[in-house]
Amino acid sequence: MQVSTDKHEKLRDYIGSLQARGELTFTKDQAVRDLGITENAFLNSALRLIKKQALLKPFSGFYVIVAPEYRSSGGPPAIWYIDALMKFLEQPYYVGLLSAAAYHGATHQAVMELQVVTTKPLKLLRVGKSRIRFIVNKYTKKIPTTQVKTPQGPVPISTAGATAMDLVRFRKKSGGFSHIATVFVEMGKRIETGDLVKVAEIYRDAPLVQRVGYLLDKFVEGVRLATLHGWLKFQRCSYKRLSGKRNGPEIEINDKWMIICDVAVEPDEV
Repeated sequence: MQVSTDKHEKLRDYIGSLQARGELTFTKDQAVRDLGITENAFLNSALRLIKKQALLKPFSGFYVIVAPEYRSSGGPPAIWYIDALMKFLEQPYYVGLLSAAAYHGATHQAVMELQVVTTKPLKLLRVGKSRIRFIVNKYTKKIPTTQVKTPQGPVPISTAGATAMDLVRFRKKSGGFSHIATVFVEMGKRIETGDLVKVAEIYRDAPLVQRVGYLLDKFVEGVRLATLHGWLKFQRCSYKRLSGKRNGPEIEINDKWMIICDVAVEPDEV
């Protein structure tokens, strides 16, 4: 029993030393190597600390240190350790969709989960009281990003224009068109047409551009879309239903963007 207790104390002291250096995460392999203990001894000690809410394990082999002030909330914000987690998984990523929109001014539409775009399917992670949802995008490495600062360093998030495109591209994960329109109203002035065109060139998806252009034109005052509309003139375009369905009611036909609006889009007042 004394040996087990000593190993437990070693891990607790080790975590304290990491915190003293400002570190929030560590891996199983790193701890086993640094402490000179067996994997089983580490796992037993880590489990005890997880039960005491002093550690979180978002992914097998990856641990997040929970300071006392974050134990009531289930752990530190997921964005603080997402960069370390994605490096551990060796996956490219950016924070996107509604999570990115919140950093671009759409604070009223923030979701209670961190939406992360990457190239590999990963299951929804429930970490303490936080959730991390992964969205697969084969163009992840090409999408323009900016950085937000966290206590653990910078984290890439999609630019405002890329966020707008992704919200519509992954609209089922974005709350639907009325929700997206509300986000556009809140972050619209930060969307640059050059950024939209850059993403349009990456996706090469004319119907997506038609839908984004239509929604921005309809709900955001002062947004400049001439360059984006000009990009469409060089594409093979046909009239597309906003919903993407084959049939349904025709609420509005917009000739500029060649969109048949077949769903009611009603943004919230902001």
